[in-house]
Amino acid sequence: MKLREIKQHHIPALITIVLLIMADILAFFLSYYLVINVIDIKLNMKYPIRVLLLIILLMQIGQRYNPVATVSRSKDIKTILQIVYSVGIGYIIIKILNKSITIDQAQTELVFLHLFLLLDTLVRLFIRSMQKFFLYKGFGHRKTIIIGSKTEALHIATELAQKPSLGYKLDGYFSSLESKSMNAFCKYRGEIIDLRSYVNNNNIKETIIALNNHKQSILLKIISQLSLTSTTIKIIPDVYEAVTGQARVNVLTGIPLLDINPDIMTELQTLVKRIMDIIISVFGLIVLIPFNIFVAILIKISSTGKIIYKQERMGKERRLFVLYKFRTMYENSEKDSGPVWASENDPRILPIGKILRKFRLDEIPQLLNVLKGEMSIVGPRPERVHFITELEKKIPYYNHRLRVKPGITGWAQVVGSYDKSVDDVINKLKLDFYYIENMSLMLDI
Repeated sequence: MKLREIKQHHIPALITIVLLIMADILAFFLSYYLVINVIDIKLNMKYPIRVLLLIILLMQIGQRYNPVATVSRSKDIKTILQIVYSVGIGYIIIKILNKSITIDQAQTELVFLHLFLLLDTLVRLFIRSMQKFFLYKGFGHRKTIIIGSKTEALHIATELAQKPSLGYKLDGYFSSLESKSMNAFCKYRGEIIDLRSYVNNNNIKETIIALNNHKQSILLKIISQLSLTSTTIKIIPDVYEAVTGQARVNVLTGIPLLDINPDIMTELQTLVKRIMDIIISVFGLIVLIPFNIFVAILIKISSTGKIIYKQERMGKERRLFVLYKFRTMYENSEKDSGPVWASENDPRILPIGKILRKFRLDEIPQLLNVLKGEMSIVGPRPERVHFITELEKKIPYYNHRLRVKPGITGWAQVVGSYDKSVDDVINKLKLDFYYIENMSLMLDI
């Protein structure tokens, strides 16, 4: 469960999250009480609270507090078994290796472990069953719209209407063509041009794009309108290829839907990523002090002007910040021309600047931006407002890059080439989208 997902949920979903957490806590302490006072077995567990907190943490990582009604109960139980057995067996092995308990004494921990599993599973199944019951009765649905009005859209609308326990409440559909069949399921029909305002004004939680015959430009226009709203976006698989070609698949009653999700990393992973950023930036700033002094001297003797070049860039969610770089061009090089792309043999570039740019060493001062939280070590490169305005006109879905924190380096920088024109940016945009849709600590590493 991620913070962004929690923000998209309503009170019934938040209640489900709380109940699932309480189920784990209740099952743990009830098992502890029964083993000691009813079964009359002496436990050798000195710090039960720590074990419980570890279980809750792993449940969170394993997404077992997800309130979505389509969560598979069999998968839920399987994951819980894996988590609890991993914690329990690991705890017992450590105790045996530390000679805190004998193998015979470890059997008491196993009794507690299995009793906890039994109680936790039963309570969780009850909560999920009650959730399905209330959804079936029409309580706790997520307001949903469908984009499209033909076969694919009608198929999904029929499934959602016939199965209220899935948790979706059809609010309307958006299409240039009116459909009597879709009108039977939806109370509202709108035009795509009004999509963003309708989503924001009507608290729409889910948007499903179900277009039969589509054009890439139309799809990109739709996603561009929705990318800065709080709605989740799901797309029929063949349509999604026009955007990135990469996705995570969720199956909804036999219908494969792909989530466009800029926040794939959980809050825990995001925290670890931030800690890694701070450690790397502090370490780099300290270790590279001699090198930075050497580069500063070379820049100073090469030309007049400041050593550090400051430039306004646009970061996450369109927030502006001042980016730091070693100056690689002559002072006031854009005074007459205005913002322009640097060419391969650009006469404005200093001799030392060519070396710095070739090996990306001019980016080292951006460790300060990372330390300030404006950037990350890994992420899409931040761009100037002038070029973003230009790129958004040519690429309707460009602002998807602005949903994540920019970085000193990224997947596009590793795989792609240096930006010298708008065409280079367009070619690297797909690589940025790949990173955004597949963000993980391992990919960063």
